[in-house]
Amino acid sequence: MHLPAAHCHACQGPLGEATMAESRQVFDLPPLRFEVTEHQVWAATCACGEVCRGEFPEGVSSPVQYGPAALAAAVHLTQHHMMPVQRTSELMDDFFGLPMAEATVLAASQEAGVRLTPTVGTIGQALQVADVAHADETGLRVAGSLHWMHVLATTLLTWVACHAKRGKQAFDALGILPGFLGTLIHDGWETLS
Repeated sequence: MHLPAAHCHACQGPLGEATMAESRQVFDLPPLRFEVTEHQVWAATCACGEVCRGEFPEGVSSPVQYGPAALAAAVHLTQHHMMPVQRTSELMDDFFGLPMAEATVLAASQEAGVRLTPTVGTIGQALQVADVAHADETGLRVAGSLHWMHVLATTLLTWVACHAKRGKQAFDALGILPGFLGTLIHDGWETLS
């Protein structure tokens, strides 16, 4: 709230009660800084000599580690936005002041892949029984070599995988298309049969 001065600037007389004359809104981001939460385990010795110790919360396994939100941000940037690992590492420092090694970004992506394996399998099974699905592939570089990102999708589901080959050979190796019985839509640049 921005109130006028106590006196009129024209005549210097006292002002009456102020009412809102106009409003404006500014949308901005809050300061983006990381937080550190310290967990302490305490121990006490019983009269019998037994040392009883507390436990760290589940997932707190190292003296210093990144939390789930920081790791999820790195995975989101590399997997959803397709940012290179090096740029993701730099961005975590630039945006949040949280330096993150490229190896950490890679490890977070690998861990996410392991955790999401059951979900990806469920999506693949659901796509195999879809009435209509779209299949396509696009080239990308993996360690300097041409690979293919394959997609099978409906309006509600998307399954994505990377393979060194393209077309039917890759989809067969990935195990999704062999069980598909519906209508398959492709861009027509190369047939899948």
